[in-house]
Amino acid sequence: PDCEPHQPPLDHLAGPREILCVLRNGREMDKPDKRKALIEAARSRFRQFGISKTSMQEIAEDAGMAVGTVYLYFKNKDDLILGCAERFAEKHKESAAKILASKLPADEKLRRYIIDRYRAVEETRTGSKFAVEIARRVIKLRPNRFVEDDHWLYENILIILQEGAKSELFASY
Repeated sequence: PDCEPHQPPLDHLAGPREILCVLRNGREMDKPDKRKALIEAARSRFRQFGISKTSMQEIAEDAGMAVGTVYLYFKNKDDLILGCAERFAEKHKESAAKILASKLPADEKLRRYIIDRYRAVEETRTGSKFAVEIARRVIKLRPNRFVEDDHWLYENILIILQEGAKSELFASY
């Protein structure tokens, strides 16, 4: 659940260091919700304006929070960039887990998994003119990031191939 865009501050509830962001159902955001809202606001800003042209203040405003709140969750912009990269990976791990857990035959799982990964990569590559800037910064901050992704991709494909071989859908060599 996200904050209402441009939610007016609830001064009677807000402390001096933080303006509360309220969800559509009227309850105060909990920590995971706030973190997620900040990551989504940062992701959107980074993709639209680039990392270097995005301030922590703008991210806070987009998330409907005070800038001090951003620093309660992320020590600096680099930490927020890594948070965005981790959220991106989590989304695709969740998608892969659904495919792997499905009752589909292994050949259909493999097809869906490869298409899902292709779409994710293609959307990342073409979804922003700042994709290269973002990828370079992630690599600089966490050089093993893409090696980890490759290992995860390999492991998931191996699981599907083994399942297909076990069910004799794929030939075992």
